[in-house]
Amino acid sequence: MAVVMVRLLVLPHEDIIDGFKGNVDYYVHRGIPCARSWPKSPGQHRSLAVMAQWPIFSFATREWKNLSKAV
Repeated sequence: MAVVMVRLLVLPHEDIIDGFKGNVDYYVHRGIPCARSWPKSPGQHRSLAVMAQWPIFSFATREWKNLSKAV
């Protein structure tokens, strides 16, 4: 499924945005109001490239607490 993005003239009222929660994602990009289809999780299926990065992020997560406060 392709993600469709559109530029808006103005963001709609908050009540309208709330009504589309889960279907339309409203945001401002570089000062331009935009809308796109709500991001969908790929579910349990991940590409080999994504799975190959998991050990790196696991290591980073474990070592996060060991970083200096200066970082």
